[in-house]
Amino acid sequence: MPASSSSSDLSAAALRPPGHREAPPASVAREWLLALAVGACALALYAASLLPTVGFIDAPRYTAFVHHFHLGVASIEHPLFVLAAKPFSWLPVGSLALRVNLACACFGATAVALSCLLILRASGSRYGAVVGALAFATSYDLWWLATETEVYTLEVALLFAALLFLVGRPAGRSPAPGRAAFVIGLATLNHQAALLVLPPLLLFAAGAVPAGERRRTLLRVAACFAAGLLPYAALFAAHALSEGWTATARAAGGGEFQSSFFAPIGVRGYARVVAFLVVITGYQFYPFHTAAWIGGWRHVARRDPRRVRLLTGIAGLNLLAVLAYDVPDRIYFYLPSFAILALFLGEGLAALSTATRRWPPWRRLACLSFMALPVCGKIVHYRLADDFVRRFMGGEARLFAEIEARASADYPIILPRIPTRDDLAYYTNPDKSAVRAAEHYRRALHALPAGALVVDDWYHGYAIMADYFQGVEGVRPDVEVVRWFQRWGGSAAERDALARRLLAEIAAGREIFLASSQYPSSTLAERIVAAGHRLEPWAEVEDLRRVIP
Repeated sequence: MPASSSSSDLSAAALRPPGHREAPPASVAREWLLALAVGACALALYAASLLPTVGFIDAPRYTAFVHHFHLGVASIEHPLFVLAAKPFSWLPVGSLALRVNLACACFGATAVALSCLLILRASGSRYGAVVGALAFATSYDLWWLATETEVYTLEVALLFAALLFLVGRPAGRSPAPGRAAFVIGLATLNHQAALLVLPPLLLFAAGAVPAGERRRTLLRVAACFAAGLLPYAALFAAHALSEGWTATARAAGGGEFQSSFFAPIGVRGYARVVAFLVVITGYQFYPFHTAAWIGGWRHVARRDPRRVRLLTGIAGLNLLAVLAYDVPDRIYFYLPSFAILALFLGEGLAALSTATRRWPPWRRLACLSFMALPVCGKIVHYRLADDFVRRFMGGEARLFAEIEARASADYPIILPRIPTRDDLAYYTNPDKSAVRAAEHYRRALHALPAGALVVDDWYHGYAIMADYFQGVEGVRPDVEVVRWFQRWGGSAAERDALARRLLAEIAAGREIFLASSQYPSSTLAERIVAAGHRLEPWAEVEDLRRVIP
């Protein structure tokens, strides 16, 4: 991109507040050293709180993908994550699940380091960069996802890498939207949500050059984005040649998750989601950090409207995707939007540091120390969150009874209740170092009779855990675990065929078990009972129901 007045206005130096003298301009090496030091602190925190075994939800499937080096094109297969995590699977440390969890911790620490670098180059403030990045590192969203196997920490690291080429260039260097577009194209192999960055990027690139050069710049950006997509295109073509173009296109387009997009949940439903996101943002930032990121947004908006439009556009489009994606764990999809707010928080703290320069030293130190308190405070309060729910919200039993009642009314999924898993602690405390609840499924598989068949929904419990314990560790390959698709994909004809098969297996004398998350709300359980059979709790494993002919 040619060096012009419009592009030079976007350089990191131009974004610094006039008269800013908190620190002399650091060399590129010193900037990177500070960022790496902050990232190392985040990695130490994540490693100390790492889940020692396989996690829940998608974690068993993704760990199996890494083990088998499965590079698929479906929206739930994330080939770039598999490529990035595979080297960690070779480490001579712990189980495969632990090593892939460690990979996610490294991706999260990388995102923290890059956030520090972005804030430092935008504001010139080491205080804003360090405190803002560490506040992001200890946020519930990032910390929780960095301690088990999920793809979102890598997604945010790639997002910040792209922003580094746009608004995080060293002083005196112009933005490089082509390089950013290449990173975004490559990031599509990790998660298709990376495509949401493209429209704001194109608008930013168009505004960074004179009108006569916009067409050439946009063509260059599009070409770089296409170059980043080439690995995905090659992978898509390879699958299409072996599995057929129609099946491959259906898988890449979302497959079983397509029905979750733009599912109408009504005005009240959307209002509840927005209210939840507002609460979770305040929960992670605390009120005074919330005020700081709002101040940072206003500060950047005054200094560089194009930059704030870029960041706000990325956060806004991702937020729309969160609202449109009707899934119970939509909080994870909120992470890219929250990451942008963390950048504004750092710049708000940097502006506060500049504004307090004329204060008495003790008063300024007290103010800046107070604004840094949430970094340590969140480490303590996350540990107390589940205890707070028990003491002041009626306890775990009442809370989960209400959740399950709503779940039964809205869709046929009941949260799995296993003896070794404290659901409140697991989802309210990012520190999972003492959690070994997944080992319950290993013990359950060993307890099952030879040749048994277990039926469960893919999203919970046995169906997804079988991907790891059977597919990776080879536990009890004689036991068959099948998925009863009801909430997530699957047609009525497929469910009917599976039900008829299971009734035939029962008649043939095979041992059949239903996981508790499929009983009593599942239509499969209803069909089994209607056929004259009984479902009784199995004494050996609490969350399994045995079919009694």
